[in-house]
Amino acid sequence: MQQPECASPFWAKVQRIVGRIGFGAKGVVYGLVGGMTVASGSKLNDKDYEESPKGAFVLIGDAPSGSGALFILLLALWCYSIWRFWECFTYRGRDATFSATKNFFRFRLSPFVSGCVYIAYSYYIITMLLNNYENKEPSCYPNCWRDSVLGRTMLVIMGIAFLIACITQLQNAFTGKWHSEIDWHRANKKWEKWLLLTLGHIGYLGRAGIFVFVATLEFKALKHPVQQSGDQFADGLSQLLGSTSGRIAMIFTGLCTLIFGVFCLLCVIYRQFPTPPPSGKPYVGKK
Repeated sequence: MQQPECASPFWAKVQRIVGRIGFGAKGVVYGLVGGMTVASGSKLNDKDYEESPKGAFVLIGDAPSGSGALFILLLALWCYSIWRFWECFTYRGRDATFSATKNFFRFRLSPFVSGCVYIAYSYYIITMLLNNYENKEPSCYPNCWRDSVLGRTMLVIMGIAFLIACITQLQNAFTGKWHSEIDWHRANKKWEKWLLLTLGHIGYLGRAGIFVFVATLEFKALKHPVQQSGDQFADGLSQLLGSTSGRIAMIFTGLCTLIFGVFCLLCVIYRQFPTPPPSGKPYVGKK
C-alpha cells in the first residue's frame, strides 16, 4: 500500500511515533473497559468500578503507583489527540477516488471528533491527579435534560450521534473498510494476518455494542427517568444488568471490547502512520 506523501521524512517519523504511542494508550483504555464490563456482567466487579474510560482511570489510580501510571497515560492520550488533530488539519488519508463529502467525513470530521473525545478523557485524569474528582457532585445528566425543550432536543441529537457511531463501527466489523490502514508487509506471516483480521472485526463489534446501548439510554431518558451516575458509557451498559439476557449481552460486549483493546495494541506495530488513502491514490489538489 502506497503511503501518502508527507511534508518531510522528519515530520512523518514524528507522526508515526506520536500515533503509535496514542494507539497504545487507546488499547489500554479499551482493554480495561472491556474487562470491567465482563466483570460487571458476571457480577465479579466487587469494587463497583464503572464500565467506561473514567472507570478505567479510577482503576489505574487505585493501583500502587497509580498517580504515576495515570500521568503516563495522560501524556499518551495527548499523543493520540495530537495525532488525530494532525491528520484532521493536514487532511491525511484523503482519497482521489472518494467524493468530497466522503473525504470530509472520514478524513476531516472523524479525526477531529476523535481528538476532542480523547482530550475530554484527559480532563478526567487531570481532575484525578489534582484530587478533585472525588469531591465533585455527580452530574444529573441525562435526567435533568428532560426538563427543557433544549435538553430534550440535545438528548435526541446525542442519541442519533451514538447510533451513527454504532453504524460506523458495524461497517468496520462487517467490511474491510479499515484493512488499508494495516501495513500488511509487516504482517507477512499468515497467522499474523488472520490474527489482525479476527481481532479487528470482533473488536469493532464491541465498540458498536457500547454505542448502541448508550444511544438506547438517551432515547429512554426522553420517556422516563433512567439510572444515572453522570457517566453515559457506564449507565448505558448498566441498564443490561436487570436480566440474564442483558448480562449475557453485557459480557459479550465486554469480551469484544477487550479484544478491541488487544487489537489497538497490535496496531502500535502493524498500523500505518500516517493513514494512507484506502485506494492507494492520494488526492492531489488544494486542501
